Amino acid sequence: MHSLRNIVYLISGVFLSVTCYGQEESVSPTSFEALRAKSLELSRVGLYAESIEAIDEAVKFANENGLEEQAIMVQIDLAEVMRKTQEFEGGLRVLQNIENSTKYPLQHVRLLDRSVALIFEGNFYSDEKRKATIQSLLDSAITLAERNDFRSEEALLKNQKGYSLDKKAPPGEALSYHLEAADIFLELNDTLNYIGAMTKAMVIYGNHLNNIGKTDSIISLLLHEFEGKEWHAPKSEVYGFMADYYLLAKKDSFSHFKWQAKRYESLLMWKNQISSTEMDNFRVQQETLRFQQEADAAALALEIEENRNRTLFTILTVLALAIFSVAFLFYRERQLKKEMRKINGQLKVANDKYQMLMVESNHRIKNNLQTVISMLEIASRDVDPSNKRTLKRMSGKIHTVSLLHKHLTMDTHNEYVSLSTYFEKIIKLTTEMASGELEVNNRFDEVNIRSERIVYFGLILNEMLTNTLEHNKQSLKNVNLEVAKNETGYEFQYEDNSAWDPNYKKGTGTQLIERLVKRIGGSNYHFNPDSGAYKFIFNVQG
Repeated sequence: MHSLRNIVYLISGVFLSVTCYGQEESVSPTSFEALRAKSLELSRVGLYAESIEAIDEAVKFANENGLEEQAIMVQIDLAEVMRKTQEFEGGLRVLQNIENSTKYPLQHVRLLDRSVALIFEGNFYSDEKRKATIQSLLDSAITLAERNDFRSEEALLKNQKGYSLDKKAPPGEALSYHLEAADIFLELNDTLNYIGAMTKAMVIYGNHLNNIGKTDSIISLLLHEFEGKEWHAPKSEVYGFMADYYLLAKKDSFSHFKWQAKRYESLLMWKNQISSTEMDNFRVQQETLRFQQEADAAALALEIEENRNRTLFTILTVLALAIFSVAFLFYRERQLKKEMRKINGQLKVANDKYQMLMVESNHRIKNNLQTVISMLEIASRDVDPSNKRTLKRMSGKIHTVSLLHKHLTMDTHNEYVSLSTYFEKIIKLTTEMASGELEVNNRFDEVNIRSERIVYFGLILNEMLTNTLEHNKQSLKNVNLEVAKNETGYEFQYEDNSAWDPNYKKGTGTQLIERLVKRIGGSNYHFNPDSGAYKFIFNVQG
């Protein structure tokens, strides 16, 4: 039944196969390598569920054939897919459950490196434990890479080590790691990573060590490397540093505005490049899914046809006298089923077009909202502080709507959206923008809300977090957020433990929250300015 689909994956495996880590055993290219190549390509285009399915097949094949290193390899691939889907704790558990990785040094280096990535991006350790664990894992990985002469891995790990060092560490310590990494990248002709490491070194020389000579030297080197290249992301980072550097260190306003303009140009090109890549991946996803469906339908039709023919042969042999009647009935059955398949096919095509239209619409809306946000960020630089706060509020609301449309561009247009998933994305975005001033403790009972309605919940949470950042005078603003099921529906509770000004009057933000609660059909709404607490009840329906 899956033979046709497997043929396609085997062909793609010839082009997509990657170099195995460590010592490889002799493995048929139509088995393990094809399965792994398929999983990597599916992950690349965002078909994560299908990628995990291919990884499970590869692990099963490796275990059945005694390929221990290959089994470890694809389990590390699985943890990376889970990182992409933001299942950080689950990905880390996968890595922690891998046995015997130390027998294969390069695989163990990969395991340590992916563990660092999952811990760095996840939010399940305290800040102190998170930093200590990351440094310990990086030190172990660097030592192992140096011992086994894994030059590429050594360079990547050292660059990561320099980036992850605590801000309290001496600048020279981080600088040494970046320079060592840059030397290895240069040795390996890895120009893009070389530029990344030298950019970090440039920032340390310019911002922390005030070494103008070294800074100017690296700037000249990077500008030379950029010639003729469409590396918009690293260009925007370097140009942004140069704009500040010329203004603050050299007092050259003309050069400041020149490089600031080039930075904005690179940022725009970078965003256009990302949008183009996302659309290409989306088209590949749709073509892959369409081909899988066609292959399954063809195989199923063939299997049904074979069964029917065997049954008819037996009937015609035993009931020779009824052959004409059976033939007539069979003919009518075939005609009716043909018409039914035709109608079903038309319905399926119409449904597929609708799904593609909804997904692409959400994708374009999300990109347009991101462009609006970028324009607001640029505009906010030249306005007075009171207007800047208004623009920041507007940007937060647009971010909230954009996050929903980003969620709706995964595979299909989802009628219902998980409230906890949506809230966690808004919280993550807000805490990152608050730069360490905001900490949110949350607990959510599982509840799914219609996609056209959930945006109001997002705007409510965004407005509450914005009010906390504006009115809470504590250096670290602690927020307790809970959505819990009760007898009448779900209870929403938000509290930042900060008393408002004694002369408090309902402002625009508080009035907006009250109106949004009414919009979603909320009841028993209450706001306590003495503790910054909001409460209301809502139902899934309505």
